[in-house]
Amino acid sequence: MANTATGIESIRVGELHRDEGQPRKYFDNNKLLELAGSIEEKGQLYPILYREDKGRKIIVDGERRLRACQLLGYEAINAIKLTGDMENNHEAVALIGNITREELTAMEEALAVEKLRIKSEIKLTHEHLGKILGKAANTITEILSLAKLPQYIQDAALNSRDWSRAKLIKLANKNNKPDEQKELFDKMAKAIQKVKDGIAEKAPRNAATIAKKHIDTFKEKFTKQLNKVAAEDKAALKEHLSGLKAEIDKMMRELGDGKS
Repeated sequence: MANTATGIESIRVGELHRDEGQPRKYFDNNKLLELAGSIEEKGQLYPILYREDKGRKIIVDGERRLRACQLLGYEAINAIKLTGDMENNHEAVALIGNITREELTAMEEALAVEKLRIKSEIKLTHEHLGKILGKAANTITEILSLAKLPQYIQDAALNSRDWSRAKLIKLANKNNKPDEQKELFDKMAKAIQKVKDGIAEKAPRNAATIAKKHIDTFKEKFTKQLNKVAAEDKAALKEHLSGLKAEIDKMMRELGDGKS
């Protein structure tokens, strides 16, 4: 049967259901907001792909687009129904769609490629998988090695972009040396946490620096304009400054002595 698909149609958002077996489990909220903004500005450039299963419309590719449209309050979304061989290979379509858009974490990608390799009706070599996914055969070999990592590493990396493919490959190279692998994992985990703690520590300082810049800019502009104020406007200006002073005093009280 040939690879076929129907034309683009408008489907009510509530009629579409996620595929519980699809590779993507983690959705970055910030990226969803970015996508929603893009769709609002440019429209929905790519229709969702779906298949029918016992009367239910199951998403094959495009769950992020659906979620973004839901954030925008859209009632309907453009979609294409898959039929024939394309419908039967919906798992491959979902995987390819996710990988090519770089939406999967490294661990999600590895598990999805392994799932495709195991469930395929034909024996897919690493070369075949590479051609399908647009990656070199040796890259596929590295990706598949991650699927053999111990469960505790898979759990840590599944929903985290901190665990890059490069980090996980280093761990996979020690699959036959569990003690060394655990030691390396602990070392990497501590380094990742240290980076996170550093970012968290810098955040208040960065906020203080930005606030100071705003204050300096205000002082500079206000000083330049002060001598230009007409005599009849000075009373009103003093009243505004008194209000501003009250706000500043309130902020100072909230900041305390700065030792906490």
